[in-house]
Amino acid sequence: MIHFAASIPTADLARVTMDARRVVAAGADALHIDIRDDDDESRNLRTGPAIVQAARRGSRALDGSWMPLHVHLMVRSVQALAGAFAEAGADLISCHAEGLQGEVAPALRAIRAAGCRTGIVFDPVQPLTALAAAIDIVDEVLVLGTLAGDGIQRLLPSALVQIEQARRLIDASGRSVRLAVEGGVSVDNVRALADAGADTFVVGTALLGASDCRLALGALRRRLASPLARAA
Repeated sequence: MIHFAASIPTADLARVTMDARRVVAAGADALHIDIRDDDDESRNLRTGPAIVQAARRGSRALDGSWMPLHVHLMVRSVQALAGAFAEAGADLISCHAEGLQGEVAPALRAIRAAGCRTGIVFDPVQPLTALAAAIDIVDEVLVLGTLAGDGIQRLLPSALVQIEQARRLIDASGRSVRLAVEGGVSVDNVRALADAGADTFVVGTALLGASDCRLALGALRRRLASPLARAA
């Protein structure tokens, strides 16, 4: 099943709850929060969970259910922080394979011990070596479609190749692992991303940057309603 997760900007804490409510009303399937590292771990512990709490307050759907909240931790001390983010309301916590320097499995186990589903993140030029070693304890693989610092947020062709490789590894494992992509997702490329194997699309500017979130999300869903390009 295809999911669209709305990426909520975090620069203005006062807007987080409002933006969350806006995308929930538009029909998003999940909320996505990026938490960037701070050299001061105590600030990570103070500000990060507060952002997640603000998003959680805006995550109640019209039917009374709570929308899943995914937290993408771009921090080094995942094991130390996982519990705080779980308590703040995260349902899934993902961490970067590269930044953990071989400590992927302990970080994922800490996330699971905190009561959350687990995710592992790869940038678009990074080998998927860590995925094969951790596939048994991963619930979601997140491939970044752009490189950090790319203000234009153009999808890199290498991301499509990486998604195809990740899909093969997931299918070979026999496990039900979601394959997400974040960065550069738009109505122009969402079909190609789905054809490559992605089933979860983290959408930021294409959704919250639109004048009407519901129409923007509808356009993305309609683009995926056509038959797979590879089957044509």
